[in-house]
Amino acid sequence: MPTKTLLQVVTEVAENVNSDEVTSLSNASIEVDDIRKICLRTLEDISLRNEWEFLKDRPMQLTAGTNVVELALPSTIQAVQTVKYRHVMGGVQSGFTTLIYMQPADFLSRLQNNNPTESQYDTVTLSSGVELYPSNNRHPRYWTSFDEKNIVFDSYDSAENATGIEAGDSAILATIYLDFTGSELETWVAPIPESMFPLWIQEASADASVKLRQTEDPREERKSRRSYIQQIRKEPVTNKDSGSKEVNYGR
Repeated sequence: MPTKTLLQVVTEVAENVNSDEVTSLSNASIEVDDIRKICLRTLEDISLRNEWEFLKDRPMQLTAGTNVVELALPSTIQAVQTVKYRHVMGGVQSGFTTLIYMQPADFLSRLQNNNPTESQYDTVTLSSGVELYPSNNRHPRYWTSFDEKNIVFDSYDSAENATGIEAGDSAILATIYLDFTGSELETWVAPIPESMFPLWIQEASADASVKLRQTEDPREERKSRRSYIQQIRKEPVTNKDSGSKEVNYGR
């Protein structure tokens, strides 16, 4: 099943609702431009409606944070599945370790029970003004998030890196938002499975019929419901879900 450019999708939807002829999106009529907007909103709605496999298990790195035990989540992330951190001993890399998620309340208690007057603990002030006392003499074992934007670690090894946790030593698996970069171009091809294009066109046609014609299109709605169910059943195309699933924590 072939992919389609945004121009092709808009053309099909326009034909389904008996709209103007579409030859380009750059000098389109007002109604065709409305259809383009409906198509993109419909695709965004579809992408957020279900935990689609094609948006999961994306390997990524975190970005620099504001203190020695904090790293920031990229804005493209919907949910964090796994957090790993690279161990370095004596300047030699020794591989990544999967860290354990801890609920914010437990994490707060754990770090605030440390004694900040002892040399093996640092004092870190969060943006809220709350102090934490992470260890500075070992690699991290636990992580949490207080704001769904940043990940906080329980410790770092100052002997290996005096500046704290390094974004370059992080590795996460995450569920991402659908990337709409380039969607202002008529040549844009949505980064979705080929099998999802019929669902997109059917739902956009049904939405356009209601918004532009004030008339429901039962046929397109029935087709979209069937396609939606079929799409869920088809995922994934690999066998990655045949075993146990990891639990998503945080954003």
